[in-house]
Amino acid sequence: MFIRDFARELDGEERHCVILRHIHGLSVSEIAEVINCSERLVQSLLQGVETKLRESMKQESPAFEQAILV
Repeated sequence: MFIRDFARELDGEERHCVILRHIHGLSVSEIAEVINCSERLVQSLLQGVETKLRESMKQESPAFEQAILV
């Protein structure tokens, strides 16, 4: 449920990058080619998603975040 709710918060480009990276296993350069943008933008989008995920995890449960960081 948490992941589904989190995914709804992502914009289309962020969601697309996450799907290509973590479900289809594409590299940053491959994702850049698929969505027709720079590798730097893909890296930025993925880092932004990671930051949003950490913030959401903090709100969900501080103990959960500590377990992930270990």
